[in-house]
Amino acid sequence: MSIKLKRRSSPRRHRVRRNVAVFCAILMLPLLSNLSCGLPTIAYLFSPKQFIVNDSTIRIQNDGQNYVDSEGTDQTFKGLDIYYHVFDSESRAIQMLATLSTLKTTYTDNPDMFIKTVTNSTYRFARIRNTQYLTPPLIPIADPSVEKSYYVTIHQDSNWFLSDENNVALYDGSNDISSLIRNFSNRSTVYPGFQHMDFLTGDDDYTSSSSVKPGKIFIVLFGISFGIDPSTIGAGLYSTPIIPTSYISYEGEGITSP
Repeated sequence: MSIKLKRRSSPRRHRVRRNVAVFCAILMLPLLSNLSCGLPTIAYLFSPKQFIVNDSTIRIQNDGQNYVDSEGTDQTFKGLDIYYHVFDSESRAIQMLATLSTLKTTYTDNPDMFIKTVTNSTYRFARIRNTQYLTPPLIPIADPSVEKSYYVTIHQDSNWFLSDENNVALYDGSNDISSLIRNFSNRSTVYPGFQHMDFLTGDDDYTSSSSVKPGKIFIVLFGISFGIDPSTIGAGLYSTPIIPTSYISYEGEGITSP
């Protein structure tokens, strides 16, 4: 009968293994720290809570969930924007609403790409702008934690009117931003209001099958939340759009005054 003796590890070998384990743990600490605390924050905006369109009024409401307490006075969310495109054909307007819904589904997880797509040379949607300046957003919101509705009154004889829930003209600081006009740059014009019906083939914001100025137009719109991406230097950030179920059938007074 043979007796097998179990070899005992030397104390020195235990010390080496323990030292290697401690050394590896020390090397892993920065990596673990990065995994737990250094992951990039992906900015996200909630869509407007409501966006309702009819022939006389547009109503849009901000979502209070866009307020982030830790951001203090420098919020990622800046306000609300309304995009539009004009058609001389009702059937084209109906078709575009369906196209927008399809694009929204396609880019559900990438609203920035949705905006890039619908503002390109194919679809040519543009932001409704005010008479003061072009920079977004159309409706700046200083305190996003408070949910409010904002209204655009669609006039036939004057610039469209942007107001708060009390029908008071909207201001950005001391600037009256309540007077709304078209947003196109392909030609110089003194008739920028929708009411002037100064739509020509080739205008950035207009799709027409005829060079004749239309007697009636059909305006397709959508609403979004707008912000500034904190991980970039001033890059715009967009929510998933709200596509309304209807368009605006509109006939202004025509060109009478600038």
